[in-house]
Amino acid sequence: KSSRQIPVDIHLSKLGEGLCFGLIQETAEQQKLTCHLQQLDEELRAIIDNAAAGVLIVHNSKILFANNESRRLFAFQAVDDLKGKTLKELFDASSVKALQKVINSREGVRSCEVSCVRADGSAFDCDTRVSDVTFDGMKCSQISLLDISSRQQLVRTLTVAEERYRSL
Repeated sequence: KSSRQIPVDIHLSKLGEGLCFGLIQETAEQQKLTCHLQQLDEELRAIIDNAAAGVLIVHNSKILFANNESRRLFAFQAVDDLKGKTLKELFDASSVKALQKVINSREGVRSCEVSCVRADGSAFDCDTRVSDVTFDGMKCSQISLLDISSRQQLVRTLTVAEERYRSL
């Protein structure tokens, strides 16, 4: 005889005095699917955590999720240090207003340039893109951030040089 073990779920219901109803269900396929979903979740988290752009998930102006690039941009020690922060803690006042307007907008390209504040209080400029996502069952906003500080500095330098040239 050949024997093998298979995973099953057993559900029993009492029907009456001395009577029970039993249901036996094989769970091997379910376990394979669960394992596959966990693997996909880990892969997607790795992609997001290692993305070149900062990613923030925001609900009611509060950060629920941040990736590693966001941690680096805002100069925090750990990604979890960003969780629970508000937009007001990470962006200057005019940028918070601009972001709120973009978040509440539902049409066209949802983007704006903002001034951000690092953990040490220093400022840097970012280009943002906003999209709607569901996170932990809640409707949230995903804010993608690209540091444009170097580009902004170059524009300022070129503007000054152009002004000097015109004054000659």
